[in-house]
Amino acid sequence: KAHTYASTALDLMSIRPPVPDDVAEGDPTAVFVAPATEATDTAPSSSPTSTETTGSTTRTPSTAGTSPVADWPNAARPVPSFFAIAEFITVWCELFFTPHYEFMKKKDPRAQRHGCLSGHMAVRYFLLHDALDGMADNWQQHPAFQRYLNLIERYQDLGEAKLGGREYFFAVPGMFAKEYLRVTRKHFSQWQSSALVPYVFAGDQPEVSSELARYIVAGIDLDLDVDSQPQDDNRFTFRDKQITLPFHQHKDDDGPPTVSLGKLMRFIVERADIHMILQHELLEEYWHLLRHMADAGGTIRIYDPSTYPASAIDEDGDSYYSCFADMCAARMIAHPSHNQEA
Repeated sequence: KAHTYASTALDLMSIRPPVPDDVAEGDPTAVFVAPATEATDTAPSSSPTSTETTGSTTRTPSTAGTSPVADWPNAARPVPSFFAIAEFITVWCELFFTPHYEFMKKKDPRAQRHGCLSGHMAVRYFLLHDALDGMADNWQQHPAFQRYLNLIERYQDLGEAKLGGREYFFAVPGMFAKEYLRVTRKHFSQWQSSALVPYVFAGDQPEVSSELARYIVAGIDLDLDVDSQPQDDNRFTFRDKQITLPFHQHKDDDGPPTVSLGKLMRFIVERADIHMILQHELLEEYWHLLRHMADAGGTIRIYDPSTYPASAIDEDGDSYYSCFADMCAARMIAHPSHNQEA
């Protein structure tokens, strides 16, 4: 998919690196971009230099390492354009594609089967969108792209991007980021819909569940008109504090992501309609519990009975939360996280 996105971004620009006049069309052995300054390889050598000829191109093997890539940031010879393309795709996959692809292969501990992550998808969409937003204009500020920037500095300015020089390689990341964000919105934005926002409860992230409960209770208590949402009323605001998201951790040594709770919640409900959420069939039996959860301040984990307060026990000794947890597991987590529609 990374290759598909790259090809799409390049197609949008309708440009490709140029093929030198003395290279046969379609010859894959010698697509080079001229360096920014005249290259010279005049350093003295204590051993003879051998050459090899492939097609119409003569190459001199590198003596700086085991691979021609070993010293490309500082080498004086021309740098193949595919080095830049490979470097960019590698960085992009490390930053964005691989962590989120690996997340999609996880199992929810309640479902114990792949593809059932519906309780986590709204939060995951926020993490991906937040990382991508602004990347089109600011990618060159990210430390991970420093090697790519060092590499394309060795390419020649040709006046405009479509000619395939340094301008081309400088334009590609921004175009790629815009297209990647567009496709991300296309495939993930349904998790901000009124039908799917309540699935956040099934993810069992206590602070997030508590804030969503506060949002729903505000929709009941504020007597809003049909065109108003709780976040539009100055009597309601999301709590703004830093929280960690353990389930979304990529690698053990990375640590869980830390986000602003207020920013996360504003994003999750951005496209939802509180009036439609208040009619959600899965919540209609639990208004009293959501009010209790809203006041709990993020201390209750719905799948952990040890966190249930005594005030949530009914006359038969059963906890309202255990019933709610059973509903979340049976009717929310059981839904596959792919091909969902708003």
